[in-house]
Amino acid sequence: MGRSTSSSTCTWRRVKVADRRAAAEDFATCMREVTDVHHPKAERIRVCWTICRPILAGALYQAFPASEARRVLRRLEFHYVPQACQLVA
Repeated sequence: MGRSTSSSTCTWRRVKVADRRAAAEDFATCMREVTDVHHPKAERIRVCWTICRPILAGALYQAFPASEARRVLRRLEFHYVPQACQLVA
């Protein structure tokens, strides 16, 4: 009980429209932009999704060399959050 932790919560939303359909590469580029440009000092970035996408990490390995994909992924934490309409019986 003597342990004290502090955390900050930042609700942030960004929409990006691409001219082409290269979902994995576009996703990977956006995640790298989040880690390197928008939140460069954050140790951990929680990314919440309303759609379960098991291929999230694979997209980074598809788009970047393994060392770059690992560097970006080390700072990201993915969470699946069901949409409110899915919770209503």
